Amino acid sequence: MTAGVLRLRYKNLQAFKCHLRDIISTSKDTEKARVSLGFNCKTSVGTKFYTCTDFTEDQRIDDLMGIMAGGTETTAHSLLSCLYYLKKYPNTLQKLKEELHKEGFRKDVDYEKQYTVENIQNCSYLNCIVKETFRRDASVPDTFDYCSIEDTEICGVPIAKGIKVKLDLVSNHFADDQWLEPLEFVPERHDIESDFYKKSRDAGKIQNSYSRRIFSHGRRNCAGQSLANMEMKVIIAYLVTHMEFTFDKKDLETEGIGFGIASQFNPKITVTKL
Repeated sequence: MTAGVLRLRYKNLQAFKCHLRDIISTSKDTEKARVSLGFNCKTSVGTKFYTCTDFTEDQRIDDLMGIMAGGTETTAHSLLSCLYYLKKYPNTLQKLKEELHKEGFRKDVDYEKQYTVENIQNCSYLNCIVKETFRRDASVPDTFDYCSIEDTEICGVPIAKGIKVKLDLVSNHFADDQWLEPLEFVPERHDIESDFYKKSRDAGKIQNSYSRRIFSHGRRNCAGQSLANMEMKVIIAYLVTHMEFTFDKKDLETEGIGFGIASQFNPKITVTKL
């Protein structure tokens, strides 16, 4: 990542924080307003959150941004990435269409009856495609800052009180010792019965619990990962069976394109009903 991109990301981040502060300072979230809307509560969750004195204003802003971005922006970027790769690799798209048709996902079906958790989970290739999208083009490259509340040491590295650290979420997605052809988009790498998976194992490429970090790990992992996975699968299933989408030919032929947050790429996508 170039210095110019880092400066742009920092500038955008500060501008976003500034707008959030303006929104909060002009909020009409008052007890009177809540009563007029039929809510029987003196203080909203939002008000409690922002006026909490256990954290600094910057910490509250960072958390608010995490809630907003984590629930909307990440899925939107991942959906764009998934559609892009499906169009870039027509054989993958055709294989997905065949699976969806076999599992009953068609234009003429009752949407509410067909799009159940059980039916979506039966689409194993769809699941592989979503996993590969998350691996190949992570929506965020790293976590928000963690601030050390006291002097500590992690794996022999001293970390002083007040120091901010981040977790890298991307590098392991391309580790040569864990992935065969890591720069390629290959959903079959997540299918234990596929030839590619067997080829990967024969080459000694073995993943571990940290091979895919898109949702982080442990106590601080993403609370919305199950929802995010299901959102991706439902929306992709619907778009593939109901819409035709096209990308600019130049974008499809360019290698190394990614659509994560703060990406420099501005893809041209056209979506029409089938």
